[in-house]
Amino acid sequence: MPDLDPSAAPTPVPPRVRRGRRGLPWYLFVLPAIAVAGVLGVAWISGVTDACGGPVPGCGSIRNTGEHPVTVRALTPADGNQAMTYQVPPDDRALLLGAVNEVWVDAGQCLLADGGPFWNVPTIIDRTGDETGAWHPVDDWGARVHLHDGPCPEGD
Repeated sequence: MPDLDPSAAPTPVPPRVRRGRRGLPWYLFVLPAIAVAGVLGVAWISGVTDACGGPVPGCGSIRNTGEHPVTVRALTPADGNQAMTYQVPPDDRALLLGAVNEVWVDAGQCLLADGGPFWNVPTIIDRTGDETGAWHPVDDWGARVHLHDGPCPEGD
């Protein structure tokens, strides 16, 4: 006869019961939040020391899409209002180097400038009826400019 002693029979393992979702440990939320706050804090502090005082460190850039070179004047008030002028050749890009940046539009010329953060804010400067040229300011985001002789195109 087989052994019927109950102490010899294996005890059945009770089934594992899930009592709902326990959630993630707290550190899986807190550590990434601290990392994001640290990155934003460093970006904020480094943005305050930006030499241009603009919205984007690096002062933006200017893209010349026209046939004529564009003359840019970079003003730096911190250096006693010193101005530096340089030219951007056609189909070229250059960084804006000053706290205030301006583009020269000569008499008899038209400047089409797309500025703003996404270069989607159009500005038209028509100097065809004027006797002298003028400086046109460019914001710190930079711009895509097209300088040409003659009147500005209709419909723009």
